[in-house]
Amino acid sequence: MRSSINCCLIGLSVFDMIVALTAILMWGIPEICRYTVAMMWYYRELSPKITPFIYPLALIAHTGSAYLTVTVTLERYVAVCQPLKVRSICTYGRAKIYVLSVTLFAVLYNLPRWWEITYKECDIGEDVRHFYYVATQLRNDNNYKQIYIMWMFLVVIIKFEEFRKQQEEQERADLELALTLSRSMTTGKSQTSRSPSTGL
Repeated sequence: MRSSINCCLIGLSVFDMIVALTAILMWGIPEICRYTVAMMWYYRELSPKITPFIYPLALIAHTGSAYLTVTVTLERYVAVCQPLKVRSICTYGRAKIYVLSVTLFAVLYNLPRWWEITYKECDIGEDVRHFYYVATQLRNDNNYKQIYIMWMFLVVIIKFEEFRKQQEEQERADLELALTLSRSMTTGKSQTSRSPSTGL
């Protein structure tokens, strides 16, 4: 069924699967290798080489998952609180635009992550090669940490907090209007339902 919520949920599930897969590749399998001392080739050689590529993908998917969750929430809010407008607002075409916009934003926002870590080789004995990943000069730069990692993240969170407060104020105003209309209708009905006393 081609509906807006299905489109958003498919995008969300794709992002969540990427998050799970990258977490398994970056942390799950290496920890199993260290614990069981099996597949040490993965721990020593493959994992450090693929982590600089998997790490940005994980953060892109994480960002996309968070913002698509917000998109699904807003879509459901419109469907529940504005049922007469849902057919014109929540269309399949718009949902595709939302998913593509979130994906583009997630990729652009996490673009610097591709240059944050790299790997190096370490000799630990005869015929044993061990690789490990290290932070790049960009990742260790204090300005980068303050501007990109701290402030840009906070700006995005603060903007969402402002949007959430506006939504709460709108919901409160709608509720007060509904209560006022309900009271006036109840008062009007009670006055018309009173019959004049006949004195009998």
